[in-house]
Amino acid sequence: MEVTNFTSTNYEKVNISTDHLGNIYVYNNKVIKISQDDGLTWKDITPTNSNLIFINKLLVSHDNYIYISTLGAGILKYEKQLATPKQLIVNTFNDLNKNCTLDAGEEAISNIKVIVDNNYIALTDKKGICKLFYTSRKL
Repeated sequence: MEVTNFTSTNYEKVNISTDHLGNIYVYNNKVIKISQDDGLTWKDITPTNSNLIFINKLLVSHDNYIYISTLGAGILKYEKQLATPKQLIVNTFNDLNKNCTLDAGEEAISNIKVIVDNNYIALTDKKGICKLFYTSRKL
């Protein structure tokens, strides 16, 4: 893997990270590059914010947005999603007739913990609903 046109001094830290979508990021305190094809090609996604002094860290959220922690410009959110996230909607209710369908008169069950892969995710709301974003990996 070769990152072209990426300059760094001998004293400057270069970070390499990946995200849950399989993208690769190479960045230092001034430049961010992304590869979405296993390092074959690279795109410069460095923010153009005039207040940006220094890039500290880069993270990708589960709704597929890039967040960049900076000195001078605060936390920046990349304007485009890397991919459209898939959504799982959990609906909890008292299934009185045991038909696995929410029927008239069946009450929602709120404050139910939703756990995926042994990780606590969220509680259902007062309508018994919890919305989750996930990637292509199996839940």
